[in-house]
Amino acid sequence: MSLHVCASCARHARGVDCPYCGAALVSSPDDTGALAGLSRMGRAALALGGVTAFSAAMVACYGAPIPPRPPADAHDPDAPATQVDAGTDGKTGP
Repeated sequence: MSLHVCASCARHARGVDCPYCGAALVSSPDDTGALAGLSRMGRAALALGGVTAFSAAMVACYGAPIPPRPPADAHDPDAPATQVDAGTDGKTGP
């Protein structure tokens, strides 16, 4: 059973008669919700479309995320080596 709006007191009620004022409830074709005609897959597709539109709007407003920068010497063969030679003096500890 669905809720219907009472024509006399404008309250929502279920059944045949309004429990508040006693008037007869008449269901009209426009009593159904906006999504009543959609199946579960239709509602899922509508939600996916909304999320996609929201994501596109956020990227348009704020821009895409900045990709991480590679290390400076990753692709530069002329960059100095980052490894340090420990030395060859024979010492093994402090």
